[in-house]
Amino acid sequence: MAGNAALSAHGATVLKKLGELLKARGNHGAILKPLANSHATKHKIPINNFRLISEVIGKVMGEKAGLDAAGQQALRSVMAAIIADIEADYKELGFAG
Repeated sequence: MAGNAALSAHGATVLKKLGELLKARGNHGAILKPLANSHATKHKIPINNFRLISEVIGKVMGEKAGLDAAGQQALRSVMAAIIADIEADYKELGFAG
């Protein structure tokens, strides 16, 4: 998978969007709503996939960027709030993913 250009490009997109969400410091509705909409209606991404990828990101940040245990826990907390908001948007759209 490391050599897959499409996967690498999507990973960069995910990290860029995550940066935008983190910089919004909780005021992320305008960023999140279109993302939730496309992931529910177009891509049909189950909400659990967001939970899984957030765990992976936390672990990679620990291994590659030196994010300590407290930082990883803080990231998990922020991601849990973001994912809860995505899930609420999914419910508004009638997507049970």
